[in-house]
Amino acid sequence: MKYDEFKEMLEQEIKRYLPSEYKDAEIRFIDMKKLGKSYEGMTVRIEGQDAVPAVDVGKLYNEYQEAPNKKWVLQNVAEMLSSQKGQLFDTGAYTDYSQMKDRLFIRLSNAEKNEELLQNVPNTRVEDLAVTYHVKVDGPSDESLYSFMITNSLFAEYGVTLEQLHHDALESSRKILPPTLRSMRSIFMDSGILPENNGGPAMYVLSNEAGINGASALMYENAMDIASEILHGDLAILPSSIHEIILLKDDGNLDYERLQDMVREVNRNIVSPDEKLSDHVYKYDSMHHQFSMFQGTEQEFSRQMKGLRIDLS
Repeated sequence: MKYDEFKEMLEQEIKRYLPSEYKDAEIRFIDMKKLGKSYEGMTVRIEGQDAVPAVDVGKLYNEYQEAPNKKWVLQNVAEMLSSQKGQLFDTGAYTDYSQMKDRLFIRLSNAEKNEELLQNVPNTRVEDLAVTYHVKVDGPSDESLYSFMITNSLFAEYGVTLEQLHHDALESSRKILPPTLRSMRSIFMDSGILPENNGGPAMYVLSNEAGINGASALMYENAMDIASEILHGDLAILPSSIHEIILLKDDGNLDYERLQDMVREVNRNIVSPDEKLSDHVYKYDSMHHQFSMFQGTEQEFSRQMKGLRIDLS
């Protein structure tokens, strides 16, 4: 079955697997854009619903090709749609900024890769990275984080400045997604692996308790200062993925060219394109509280951002 035939099958047959209230539901195929990815989504909307989930049609099609069972695909889609009906957020309830301020959190992504999307949402640029703002909503499971991204139109309704939105989102993020900082050695040991001591600099992993979009903890107030105290000096910052950042002490002898080559190699061969954060490495100057990006020649850093303070407490 070709992709277009698969879409036609979904459109024609999905209602047979849904409750009777979906009899007159509107089925649409729409282009979905999210941080790091875009896909074609299918929505099934009952009259009166303010928000509906979008099913990733491409992902379903790939699953169908691996196991071509039409009934299984349709049943799975129907179960997902039915389970989320009634638990979806009312978008109108989130236009009152004072009521949703404590639901805000941030995400960190690659600015160039998401340039088209970023034109339609409020964002803050930090070197080659972009901070975007999201609202946590209630969902069918407590084990996942359900949310929507704040768009320019919704931001305009809030009537606050970007600086205020950024400040409030940082405050709320620390509560919704508390940061974590662990040594790479302890992570290996928890997995039953005893790493060899090769004499290299100790590495630490900065993320959050959920382990999802944990690179955003890099932006938390005072986090880099706390990490600098723990590692006793300036920091080299390696963007492992959108989920975590690797920190190591910069004692003045680090080869940033080599570190950057290593990051690019990992991004090319290991990290999923959807989860790639950056090919660059960064430095945090603990004395001047300065975050900077390595530009590609020996010890050459940009100096665009000062006073980045992140709190891990």
